[in-house]
Formats: sequence, structure tokens, C-alpha cells
Amino acid sequence: MRKKARISVYLEGQATGRLVGVAAVKRGTPLSRCCGGAAEDHPARDGEPAGTEDEIKEAKRRLAFLEKVHRLRKKIGPIGIDADDLVRAGRRR
Repeated sequence: MRKKARISVYLEGQATGRLVGVAAVKRGTPLSRCCGGAAEDHPARDGEPAGTEDEIKEAKRRLAFLEKVHRLRKKIGPIGIDADDLVRAGRRR
């Protein structure tokens, strides 16, 4: 099974969100797959290359590093300090 990357998509207004949702339903695909397909098709429509070999290698290297860090974080578990407490401590210094 292929690992999936996660992204957040912010749309201008609720009407745009509804249009994207309707398009996904018409195609019978999940909303995330519909947005992902559009993101993959957009550069090709504009005539932009998908990326040079060096860029692809660098992206794969970064992804491997992030996956390694993610596995380590899952193994270690939470550090026991809330982010709010860390921010407050930083502000006091």
C-alpha cells in the first residue's frame, strides 16, 4: 500500500466548497481524491514540467526523512508538555 501525503486545502467562500463537493459526488470520488487529482493536473495544463530528476530525488529524500521522524515521534510518544505551556515559557524568557 502506498503512503499518502496530507495537505490542507483552504477555499474562498462556502460556494466554492459546495462546487468542489458537487464535482466530487458527480465523479463518485472522495473529496480529497478530487482535489488531489486537480492539483496533479494543474501544472501539466499550464505546460510546466512535473519536476527535474534532482527535484524528484530531493523530494523523495525529504519525504523519507519526515517519515523517519514521524515513526520516531510515534515510538517516543508525547513529551508531556502542552504547546501552550511551551509558548508561554518562551515568552517569559
